[in-house]
Amino acid sequence: AGCCDLCSWPKPSGAHHCSTCGRCVLKMDHHCYWLGGCVGQDNYRYFLAAEMHGVFSSVALGLATLWRGLRTIALGISPGNGLIHGDAQPGVNGAGPALVFA
Repeated sequence: AGCCDLCSWPKPSGAHHCSTCGRCVLKMDHHCYWLGGCVGQDNYRYFLAAEMHGVFSSVALGLATLWRGLRTIALGISPGNGLIHGDAQPGVNGAGPALVFA
């Protein structure tokens, strides 16, 4: 054990001093600015959960975007006006084409 040379607190075996936080962290992995602190023994599982949430959310968003794009191509929706094959009927009192939402 012993004391930390920088913060003078008791430093257990496996602890490292974080120069950003100014304290010793047990089994320190790194200082994470996204979480606002050090990732160590006490919060490593929360860090992994946040990372996995980000990965799964990104994959889900990517798949949804891909699905929407492929569906748009398959249905023939024009990217500029959202009309299917450009065959929408005029609106009430000739106010313009009715939009078809997919």
